[in-house]
Amino acid sequence: MIGIFDIDDALIEQISRRMGLREPNKQALETVAAYVSDHYDVRDEPSPFEGVVVSATGVGKTYVMGAVIDYLAQHRGWTDFVVVVPGATIRQKTVENFTPGAAKSLTKMLGVRTVLITADNYNTPAMVQAINDPSTVKVYVLTVQVLLQPNEGIGRRTHQYTEGLGGRLYGLLAGRQDLVVLADEHHLYYGPRFSEAVRGLNPKVLLGLTATPHRATREEDVIYRYPLAAAIGAKLVKTPVIVGRKDDRKDLLTKLVDATTLLEAKERAVGAYRARVRDAAIVNPVMLVLARDTGEADKITGLLRDSSFRGGLYSNAVIQVDSSVTEKNEPAMWERLSRVEEPNSPIRVIVSVRMLKEGWDVKNVYVLLSTQPSLSDVLTEQVLGRGLRLAFGKYTGVQMLDTLEVIAHDRFRQLLDRAGILNEELVSYRTRATIRTDEQGQDYLFRDEEEVSQSVLESASTHIEGYADDSAAIQIGDVDTRIATGASTTAAFERPPVELRHDAPAVELPILRATKVGASFSLRDITDESPFREMGRRLRVNPDSELRRMIVSAKKVRGIDGVERIQLVRATAQDRVVTQTAIHMTSSELRGQLLQAMLAAPAVSARREHRDAERLAAEPLLDAFFDGLNGGAEELLSAYLERAAARLIRLVNDEQHRLSTVAETEQVAVGRPFRPQRQNTRAQQSDDPRGVFGRDTAYRGFHKSLMTADWFDSSPERDVALLLEDDVAVDWWVRLQTGDLPISWRTGGGYNPDFLVSVARDQRWIVEVKADNQMKSAEVSGKRVAAKRWANYVNTSPEFAHGPRWSYLLVSESDIEDAKGSWAALKGLGGA
Repeated sequence: MIGIFDIDDALIEQISRRMGLREPNKQALETVAAYVSDHYDVRDEPSPFEGVVVSATGVGKTYVMGAVIDYLAQHRGWTDFVVVVPGATIRQKTVENFTPGAAKSLTKMLGVRTVLITADNYNTPAMVQAINDPSTVKVYVLTVQVLLQPNEGIGRRTHQYTEGLGGRLYGLLAGRQDLVVLADEHHLYYGPRFSEAVRGLNPKVLLGLTATPHRATREEDVIYRYPLAAAIGAKLVKTPVIVGRKDDRKDLLTKLVDATTLLEAKERAVGAYRARVRDAAIVNPVMLVLARDTGEADKITGLLRDSSFRGGLYSNAVIQVDSSVTEKNEPAMWERLSRVEEPNSPIRVIVSVRMLKEGWDVKNVYVLLSTQPSLSDVLTEQVLGRGLRLAFGKYTGVQMLDTLEVIAHDRFRQLLDRAGILNEELVSYRTRATIRTDEQGQDYLFRDEEEVSQSVLESASTHIEGYADDSAAIQIGDVDTRIATGASTTAAFERPPVELRHDAPAVELPILRATKVGASFSLRDITDESPFREMGRRLRVNPDSELRRMIVSAKKVRGIDGVERIQLVRATAQDRVVTQTAIHMTSSELRGQLLQAMLAAPAVSARREHRDAERLAAEPLLDAFFDGLNGGAEELLSAYLERAAARLIRLVNDEQHRLSTVAETEQVAVGRPFRPQRQNTRAQQSDDPRGVFGRDTAYRGFHKSLMTADWFDSSPERDVALLLEDDVAVDWWVRLQTGDLPISWRTGGGYNPDFLVSVARDQRWIVEVKADNQMKSAEVSGKRVAAKRWANYVNTSPEFAHGPRWSYLLVSESDIEDAKGSWAALKGLGGA
């Protein structure tokens, strides 16, 4: 019906989880879905819908492209998708993205099977059959050049008659009613012939994707924007460190020496990290040098390859990529360049002149040297973006591994003086679409914009590790300090690891494992018991109003599968609760009846292997319901048990509708022995855990901690450790580190809580400490829900159902202060 949005939120959630989309990429998919629906379903506009998605380099535009194809194919039933690319380099990368089995293929993540069609294979019998099959989802990867109209004797294959197709590929595509064109690197298609070739396809949707929109792009055409400043702050890309010298030397040789010295410091730090971290990827740090012209590139390459430079270390480790290079002086240039990320690649320096922009997406660039004298030119996304992708796929928490060293021409002092100007240059804003409801109850598309700034820190961090709650920021540093930080990082990872105390008890940590993919719901997904408590309260306060308006009772029915389920029966009620006579039942009997009704609800799995877990998950919900009744359960429920059961079932069904997109995998907890080996990267060591607090200090001397040394990100965290030490109710505790107890939180993201606490030997508490001003943030609330859901699944999993009970506690710095050293008080203040 025209005028109503048609957006499948559950499908978006499913795609996001299956593809592991980062939050910005999920929001990009939501925005595209909203705009397409607004164009066709709400406003009934003619084709095409045109929009541009602007997403910072390194965040994952390719994943957005795959997600959009998946969503439109599944939700709209559209089956023809043309991916337009600007040249051979991006074409090869995109072909690999949609080739099943390829190293960087997206196809295994999609919910639809796609067929890849290119200008090289479209005329084969198999592809002709696929092109003519309206049920097959086709992804055509074509360069913009092959779409151009033939000109000056140049014949374009897509415009030539093909007997198998019975026409021209271009004409056939232009005639498709559901054609979607995805223009990768959209900013390159503003020439009139390019524009004509793309729009001549008459697409249903024309979606541009780019990190750097063309200056001619109208602001209203940008439907989604995620700027570089936001990506840096969210740690989705490396943090740039602008590096200057404290003296006046700025000649080319000095800069090359500085840059390669930093590169070698990075390489040693990566090697030390990999020696301590199991399963860490093999990463060979490389340097990218961007020269102004081919003459300068020749000079740089000559200096680096000279046997006198750094003892000949780079004689065979440099590749030059520019228009002047021939096969003779750079044999197999493109092949060697394409393998620069591979473990056995000898290349450590790439010298380029305007050849490595779009499509060169390597992750192991750790040092960037541009000979452009203007720092503003260097900090453009086209230049900076070449080195921003995360080498290990995510932040490691090790500062030297998560940063990109940008060699500046300015002196260190000049960089500091310009920090304010750089701050202004990095101000941008995010744009996305959300659906809102007006006063008349009508949904409408709202263009949501938010300013994003990126503060420039005037002193680069010398800490070896970053801190989990810190957002990243562009930093300014000097060469000597950065080299020293690299050396201290290497030394820290060469120290003996911190291990469990010799008398530490054996501990099994629950790790949730997905055992089934597909939409599912469990009572374990319900983390908020307050609706059940509120229902009990309303029945106690006003049973006549709650139960008399409509008789909503429940009866058992047996389905064709032989499984008994509850069916709701509704009829108008004439009686009053107080006039009902009934057999009096005990609270235990009533509770048993309600439990059976809840377990037989349509939303709850009826499979035998799930019953014990669902029964355990129902108990705290019934506790809350009876708590709300506050002692009036026997009289009220004895009279109207069926109606109360029906209300509970309806509430469970409501929760299923609300949460069905949250739980897409059936999860069970499995035990993993807790045997950590931690690298102490703190610069300071202290044997006095009650001494002056320092974030960069490792403390020994705790008696109840399982570890021989602990360190903390904040003073309130250390205060919690001291509280746990002093309270007799606490058996032991451990300060958790990243990866010890991961909890799935949001799409593509994980959450690492602060403490694990053992109390009375049969209770395990996951404790999270937050600053007062963070307690009401959406992120903290989301993590709390995720952790409580995690605890529900652990407590109802067979391996842990009869062991210690797991609970979650979120406390603020004020809670810690008000608890006055008492664990019981801290639990109460945290709402447990």
